Amino acid sequence: MTSRSAEDFDQYFSPSTMAQAVADVLASRFEHLTDTHFEVVDFCAGLGSLLEVVSERLPAACIVATDLDVSCLRLLREAHPLWSVGRIDILNERSRRASPLYVEGRYDAFVINPPFSGRGGHVVNVTFDRNLHFTCSRPLACLFHSLQSLRIGGLGVAVLPLSCLRSERDSVAVRWLERNMDFSVHSYHGRGCFSGASVRTVIVSLRRNPVADVASANAVGGQEILPPGRRRSDLVLFRGKVPVRTLRSFHSDGDGVVEARYVHTTDLRKTWSGWRTISVNSNVCLVREGVLFPRVGRISPNSFRAYSDSVPLVLSDCVFSVSPVRASVSLDDLLSILRENCRVFVESSAATGAPYLTVSQVLGLIDRLGFSVRVHQCRNRCLCHDSF
Repeated sequence: MTSRSAEDFDQYFSPSTMAQAVADVLASRFEHLTDTHFEVVDFCAGLGSLLEVVSERLPAACIVATDLDVSCLRLLREAHPLWSVGRIDILNERSRRASPLYVEGRYDAFVINPPFSGRGGHVVNVTFDRNLHFTCSRPLACLFHSLQSLRIGGLGVAVLPLSCLRSERDSVAVRWLERNMDFSVHSYHGRGCFSGASVRTVIVSLRRNPVADVASANAVGGQEILPPGRRRSDLVLFRGKVPVRTLRSFHSDGDGVVEARYVHTTDLRKTWSGWRTISVNSNVCLVREGVLFPRVGRISPNSFRAYSDSVPLVLSDCVFSVSPVRASVSLDDLLSILRENCRVFVESSAATGAPYLTVSQVLGLIDRLGFSVRVHQCRNRCLCHDSF
């Protein structure tokens, strides 16, 4: 190594078990490969552990390896003289432009284990296919730049921190990849897989599809911004904001007071009459109709409850509500659909042993059920709003 340590580069080299799992996904798509012009690239190659296994599984492939660390590049050239090896900072546009090894639409496949760090909530602005703009984490930015290098139909396999799938920061980008690039999760890996890093990871794959007909999107801070009239939502997702411990502070007296019901996860097992009645200021936004389900805790079909009443709701911070827009679907039909697909909610909430759902996960799950869904954006720092 050079005088700069692995921590300086945020390097956590892929262990053999992880490299085998990545190669399994890639090789399953190209197991009968005979094309000697088939190129596989890793833009964060490190010591080449992913590419070494890929080369064993797909011996006909041409291997291209790049990295920022010159000491890793020297070792790669010594160990693999037949590989094309070069220095690229994948997150730096000038570096990408300067290298003959980074060419948009060139490669048949990529593998990547990008830097995991999101220190300080660091985000990167990414432009994809010239008219799509995202703000996302560094690992996801590396994924987008790698995807840009694929030919149409090319396949990528990546190791990502689980936080990429769960964070609000990456939610819009992940949903876009799911809708447009056949983004799939293959396996989850707990802490301890990477030496020196306590991080949960996932192995994902995606395919480069044409995006000529995909609307231009700007994603900033977990919000998707589209031109007016470009997209209408079937459903609106509300995430509760009021913890039980702070409930008293929301009680109000005097003019402009609204009677409401407060609903927590434990209340979903009770009848409405058993839910707590509270008085809140009229400027507090409320939910009047929707299917409620828990954000935290175990989920079963009976966890989904439909609510429609003249008395509005204040949601606990442990409860989600999803509401139809302009009678796009009846509340009873929505309830039935969510209950019938309860299994996918259970799998997502328990994938890492942590029984909770994030907004990003719920958006992805509902999107895959065929609905267009948006997150409610509160007005004037309110909680929820009852008009769409």
